[in-house]
Amino acid sequence: NTIEKFERFSFVFIMPVVIFFSIYSDTIIKIILGNQYLPSIPVMILINLATFLAVLNMPYGNLIPGMGFFKLDAIITVLNLIFFIVLLLLLPNPKIFNSGATGAATAVFLSNLSMGILYRIYAKKKCNLLDLNKGIKFVIFGIINFIGFYFLYNHLSRFYRANFKIVFIPIYFGISYFVLFLLGWLNKDDLDNLKKLVKLRKIMNYIKGEIRG
Repeated sequence: NTIEKFERFSFVFIMPVVIFFSIYSDTIIKIILGNQYLPSIPVMILINLATFLAVLNMPYGNLIPGMGFFKLDAIITVLNLIFFIVLLLLLPNPKIFNSGATGAATAVFLSNLSMGILYRIYAKKKCNLLDLNKGIKFVIFGIINFIGFYFLYNHLSRFYRANFKIVFIPIYFGISYFVLFLLGWLNKDDLDNLKKLVKLRKIMNYIKGEIRG
């Protein structure tokens, strides 16, 4: 139940923000670093998505050793490490794929993706109560959301430039959360969980309780 709540919160509130930063990466890089760093846009997109995958993988990664399957956890970690090293040897290598920093970022993304798949497969085997299907609809929504807004942003930015880039922010979040609401995937419980998270007093009380404990 806790894993499902965590996953749902991540998909509803964190995923749209990650997608936005990935789509909006050219503007962010221009403002913070300058035009000379524009070639790093693919790197930022891949690292954003890889970081989000790492967040989603956390509860499943904690579940396996938490149930006492330390050897299985070690095997999964070592296999994924080997996979990551192989990707690093192939993708950025000038003699093979020669994809530079983008290749290294791709290696991080694919490594986190494979780790997530392995964690879920074995977590399901060890804990049959897990329902892995609940997150599929959010993944599909995220892919459609990213592709649709990515092409919209890139196409209209060429014609309307800065004006559209400013307007794009409320358009993106407004449409994304409105669609989630229409689909019934964003409800009152989700908003209540968000309110609890942003209440500073509760956060401070939680921290104090942990320290005292």
